Amino acid sequence: MYKDHYISAFGKLAPSEAWKAETLAKMHALEKQQEQSRAGLDGACAAAGAAPGKRPKAFAVLLRRAALPIAAAAMLAILPITTLRGCGASGSGIAPQMESAAMDSCAPAAADTAPRDRAAGAQNGAPAQAPSGAAAPQDIAPHDAADGEGSVGIDSAQSMAATALAPEEVFAGSWEESAAKQREFEIAYGGKPFRELELSEIRSASVRLTPPDITLEIPDMEKLLGLLQDVVVYGRDDSYSEYSGQGVTFLLTFEDGTQTRIMAFEPFLVIDGVGYRTKSAPCEALSRYANALRESGEAVTILSRPPALSVIGTLDETNHAALLGGYAWKSKNADGTFTDTKADSAHPLACRAQLQPALEMEHDHTLKLLFPEGALPDEIVRVRCWSDASWGSSTAQSETVRVLGSAAEGSYAIEVKPGGCIYEVTARWDDADGYGGTASYAFYVKGIDEPE
Repeated sequence: MYKDHYISAFGKLAPSEAWKAETLAKMHALEKQQEQSRAGLDGACAAAGAAPGKRPKAFAVLLRRAALPIAAAAMLAILPITTLRGCGASGSGIAPQMESAAMDSCAPAAADTAPRDRAAGAQNGAPAQAPSGAAAPQDIAPHDAADGEGSVGIDSAQSMAATALAPEEVFAGSWEESAAKQREFEIAYGGKPFRELELSEIRSASVRLTPPDITLEIPDMEKLLGLLQDVVVYGRDDSYSEYSGQGVTFLLTFEDGTQTRIMAFEPFLVIDGVGYRTKSAPCEALSRYANALRESGEAVTILSRPPALSVIGTLDETNHAALLGGYAWKSKNADGTFTDTKADSAHPLACRAQLQPALEMEHDHTLKLLFPEGALPDEIVRVRCWSDASWGSSTAQSETVRVLGSAAEGSYAIEVKPGGCIYEVTARWDDADGYGGTASYAFYVKGIDEPE
């Protein structure tokens, strides 16, 4: 037997006959030794009263037979709870009980159910920032835009943590008392922060476009509300200050007197000074709405104070800001009431430091008066000037300057006199829309001869 096996496996090596004989002798001796051992074991069993054929199993055999169930038990012990449930584990087992207990410990009290339902963060996504001063949130990768909700992808453990970070004190008291905390929670936890905002909560709304630095009243708040409800924010990101472009800032005034500023600055949405990454399409829709409102000319321009005036020369073709002087102004408040403001100023000849350096231009050219878009005065009441030889003398005699253009033409300009002169422009705005009054401006110009 052994010889045949040996030859079949190693016959090609052709070992010597002496080596084969020695090897076979050792094998026969080993067989004889094993037979003697079995005989001795049978005798021991007979002495103990056991049947000779029922010998105890060797330890190695027992260990080998136990290896499979031990390995299976070890694998089951390290499987996660979710895997047990996914593989069809019974709902009455210890793993489902542990998970149920964990969720019960994170569930809010029954009295908090209503305000939590309003929180878009609880419906839509992962925590971006704890509302009670916890660590700043990190960026969270959004789902693909095609999901239609723009919700934030998280695992079940993060979701439970988000619930635990919304303690009862966040929503303590009535809805009116906790409106600010509610909005903070909705924003901090991502998703659609204005999803549950209602039209009845908004008293008034306006939008400021920068550039061209104008503020408009929102005539259709229902349209604006629909756009805001579609907005989706993700993780916090304050790097918007490193970008340039047009910012469109909406100011919402609520019935409780609080205000919220929302700047659409794609790919960011800045809410009360805090930046968030945002879904592109809804953010762009807000910007388009504001610019379309400006281009339509139907929205009322909000002039809460006199607008800025700048002048442009013919030498450098750059704008030079004029100095705002005294004014009498009427402005409409968010609650529909009006505020009248009056301000005095120093005489233009007493403002030498503020008016330096002079704007230089050819004296036979006209000087354009530039007001912000939508804020052109209804009338330039008066323009006068003084020679710069009269600096510091408020009793010096002024000279009237001719005004060119009109509100109907859409522009104003003045003639420039030779030499250095201090000019004062007084303008008037009708207050039919609740904003208007009169204001004066001063600037310093040196009219020079045209170079040959």
